[in-house]
Amino acid sequence: MKLTIRERLVISQLYPQKGNMIEQTLVEDIVKKVRISQEEIKEIGLKVQATGTGGVSYIWDEAKAKDLDVDLTKAELGLLKERVKELDEKKEITQELLGICKKIQA
Repeated sequence: MKLTIRERLVISQLYPQKGNMIEQTLVEDIVKKVRISQEEIKEIGLKVQATGTGGVSYIWDEAKAKDLDVDLTKAELGLLKERVKELDEKKEITQELLGICKKIQA
């Protein structure tokens, strides 16, 4: 699955915050696969910017950003699909998450 920088930043919102050891091990493995390296941060000029609402947003040079081909296992993809299903049922999918959710469900 090809993930953009934006998708790699927001995918963490899909991880279960609590779970059994197997689920948390799967989350740990996904984190390693989608991690944005220091080299990438420098290459694309990734920066954190404060928003007017007290939050933060990320900015980077879109022209220099490259998609990452992430090879998720069946178990990792299953975990993410389950989380998307849960969020969908609770009507908690945001516009920010919509793109990654569609990729996961495809």
